[in-house]
Amino acid sequence: YTPMKSCLNVLPASIEQRGTEWPEEWPKRLETFPEWLSYSRENFFADTEHWKAVVSQSYLDGLGVDWSSVRGIMDMKTIYGG
Repeated sequence: YTPMKSCLNVLPASIEQRGTEWPEEWPKRLETFPEWLSYSRENFFADTEHWKAVVSQSYLDGLGVDWSSVRGIMDMKTIYGG
């Protein structure tokens, strides 16, 4: 039970702190370390690999769903989810 506030990184407000470069193009930005992040590079990549494995084992492979046959699962006009 960790308060969510302590889990979030604060985005730098000044341009000197965050730099002037745009993020990498998708999907490369998923694995690119943002220089403004107050987190060590090693922990960032270790955390990324951990969550890749969790998602792959739990959701992609672990559910036994043929994902190539799944389409149109989200209704973008929904207001409150459900």
